[in-house]
Amino acid sequence: MVLNQDAAANMARFLVEDGSPINVLNVYTPQKVASKRMLWDKLKEVIGSFQGMWVILGDFNVVRCSKERKNSRFNYSSAWDFNSFIDDAGLHEYYMRGNRFTFVAENNGDIRLSKIHRVFVCQRIFNRWPTACLRALPRELSDHTPLLLSLVDSNSGVKPFRWFNSWLDREGCQEVVSKALDVDAWSVGQPLSALKRLKSHTIHDYLLELGNYDKFDVAGVKVPNDWLLRRFDGSCKMVETRMEK
Repeated sequence: MVLNQDAAANMARFLVEDGSPINVLNVYTPQKVASKRMLWDKLKEVIGSFQGMWVILGDFNVVRCSKERKNSRFNYSSAWDFNSFIDDAGLHEYYMRGNRFTFVAENNGDIRLSKIHRVFVCQRIFNRWPTACLRALPRELSDHTPLLLSLVDSNSGVKPFRWFNSWLDREGCQEVVSKALDVDAWSVGQPLSALKRLKSHTIHDYLLELGNYDKFDVAGVKVPNDWLLRRFDGSCKMVETRMEK
């Protein structure tokens, strides 16, 4: 294990956007449990000694839970130490897309899988870029999976509003939808874009009335009522914007 204050000082860089200091540390963790504990303590010391935001990534040679290993032994003690370090250091990680595991090894025909490569960020980065995307890229020839963290929000817009057929069983739902669809554009003297808004608001009012319940039952999952309204309003704004272009 090689890590000292002088080497850590070379990690400091600055964001082009606003000059904020940011530290990036690449980690390769030893195999032994005792050595891992020493490294966790040293990392917490280094993180607490420097200002700025932190990105800590690399091969940690440990998983956080048993589901992150397949056909290999799960060490509960190492996982406990690792999770304690993450909590104590105030680190967070984004949901990883592309693959569940980051390491593949073959032993006598048995394929062993594990998620030992990770990218951790501090609270400031997590708050500043809440929609960042962490993706596991194709392994190609290596048994290690490269990871790509993108802080740029590549979302093309608000996620479309989804209608669930189970809502049709709610009292008054069919009547509200029928009323919205029966509105005639010419009778109200409004262009089609305004008509779309009128229909949307009619359904929105119905959802708002349902919002008196603490949570909606969406496909068997309880979700907060304001979540559904935000999704519906966002979809309406997206449709209106496209119609006006």
